[in-house]
Amino acid sequence: MGDEELLLVPTAKRLMFGTAFFAVFFGFELALALTGVLDGWWRVSAPAVFLVALALTATAAWRAARAPWQVRCSAAGVEVRGFEPVAWSALAEIRIGPYRPRWVGFLSAFPSPRGLARVIAFVPGEEGGVPAVSVYDPYARPGRQLSARNAHLARKRYGSPLLVFTHSIDVSPADIAEVLRKLTGVRVIET
Repeated sequence: MGDEELLLVPTAKRLMFGTAFFAVFFGFELALALTGVLDGWWRVSAPAVFLVALALTATAAWRAARAPWQVRCSAAGVEVRGFEPVAWSALAEIRIGPYRPRWVGFLSAFPSPRGLARVIAFVPGEEGGVPAVSVYDPYARPGRQLSARNAHLARKRYGSPLLVFTHSIDVSPADIAEVLRKLTGVRVIET
């Protein structure tokens, strides 16, 4: 991490949690199927669901770990791999706040422990627009823009459709905030 730029790169150690999670459940379902606890079509379908989920998460982790960087913050602005760079002048502020899961609405009221599941939102200013991209979001398709509905939900939840989830990178949110303050005059807010 240098003073001239900040490269956000996922680490295999952090990405393996999702893979290990589905591997454990696949093993559990397979054991239930082989011991005869599951009968009929459950014997095949229950392990198959977790096998597919395991394959998808392992593939996503492997692809993300191979990429040299996904987000680059430099003196010129922020750039997400595969999209046009956004100049700092196009941003009103940068918010670093808790991750609020969209799939469990009632959990959104509970704050996540500081430093674990955080989200960086690059909030656009009056004249600037940002791409609707969710980086390191386990539910987003890498390298693709969010749908209009998901971009609207991201704006509503975090204030911006350009989001970076910090759960799969080694740099702490506090270190990211410190470097962003050095790189730009844009206000960085930590909640």
